[in-house]
Amino acid sequence: MLLMLAFGSAALVSTELQGQLLAAAFGVTAVVLVALAGLAWLRDFSGAWRWVKLVVLLAAAAASVGVALFALTADEWVPLLYFAACALAALLLGAYLVER
Repeated sequence: MLLMLAFGSAALVSTELQGQLLAAAFGVTAVVLVALAGLAWLRDFSGAWRWVKLVVLLAAAAASVGVALFALTADEWVPLLYFAACALAALLLGAYLVER
């Protein structure tokens, strides 16, 4: 159901701008991941677990920036990237909701 919402919203954007929209979404995701890394660093008391969270979140933010740059340059991969991003977002949101 969540994938239908994401694909329906993508239909409202012209095909020439979908790569830029995807790059902007990954850029915002990178900013959020860096903010979460800062919060994880400040809130965790254990030294080793603090470093693990920090490194994983910063690596995910760097990967998000890399995918954003890739989405800007590779026009033929945009539909596949969009599908993968929507599926990953639905998976993470579903896992979060089930955990709560």
